[in-house]
Amino acid sequence: RITPATTDADRTHVNGKTWLEDAWPVVTEEFVQWVIEDEFTMGRPDWDKFGAVFSDEIERWENMKLRCLNGSHSTLSYLGQLTGRETVADAMGLKLITDVLDPLWVEIRQVLEAPKGVDTAAYVDSLKRRFRNPALKHKTAQIACDGSQKLPQRLLAPLRDRIAKGLASPAIATAVAAWMHFAVKTAHTPGGVLSDPMSDEVLTQARKSVVAAEIVDNLLALEKIFGTDLPANAAFRAELIARMIGKDIAALQSLDSGRDHGESSEAEVVYAAAGISRQGAIEPVDLELRRGEVVGFAGLLGSGRTELARLVYGADRPETGSVELEGTAVDVKTPAA
Repeated sequence: RITPATTDADRTHVNGKTWLEDAWPVVTEEFVQWVIEDEFTMGRPDWDKFGAVFSDEIERWENMKLRCLNGSHSTLSYLGQLTGRETVADAMGLKLITDVLDPLWVEIRQVLEAPKGVDTAAYVDSLKRRFRNPALKHKTAQIACDGSQKLPQRLLAPLRDRIAKGLASPAIATAVAAWMHFAVKTAHTPGGVLSDPMSDEVLTQARKSVVAAEIVDNLLALEKIFGTDLPANAAFRAELIARMIGKDIAALQSLDSGRDHGESSEAEVVYAAAGISRQGAIEPVDLELRRGEVVGFAGLLGSGRTELARLVYGADRPETGSVELEGTAVDVKTPAA
């Protein structure tokens, strides 16, 4: 059963309806399910008459819940935090997120040993309905807490099962990359706080680089989370890097090797920046733009793309360095300058 953290608004609502002062009411969804191990020493109680499930497959029930519900919940929370979605229902309204969750559920179900008689497709459909409940104000920030403790059970366990079967796992890699993006964004946000028992270790690793491959390697080096097997898995590492940058590495290398650099290198330099920076946001950057070139800024969330773009097109004034337009020095004071 999904139970969001209690808020002051919940207390006010419950106290107003009941005329009782309840300091900690638990507001939850309509759905409820009890699964109890079918092993009793003094006779079985009649709880099944009221919907409880007695089972000798408790581990299978637990794995289904941890992987299908909690695994997708974690993935949704990191993507929701990265896209400004405050609640689970808000996040489920964004196609970008649901397009990640649908293949994630497929990958999880392919290696899931479900309890006897359980239709996992129907179970996932029920999760989608529960996640879309707008009355359940379940905060993505709450679910995103303690990722170092949640990833191994929720996402890395089915990942290892798929690796053992020789199956690729692009959707699970996307989910893990979402956590990495979330950690990097927090690490590079002034005053950013990561609610996690391993926060110091995670943030230290996340701050070491803004290069996708290095970020992946630095975070995979957290053995308490990823062990020693996953960092050594070349296919998973490559998939993670691809998900971090949004492109297949081999395709990018092929594109670069086929590009003709000669023509643009001989063209006139129309924009030149030397050592431009802003304290706490952008380290010194050198940039040349030649006539006819189109330049874009790519990078991870929190890596400074927007801040650099604002320096380049003059919305912000560089604190260091110089800028020239067609060979003439420019003193950027306002966007109009």
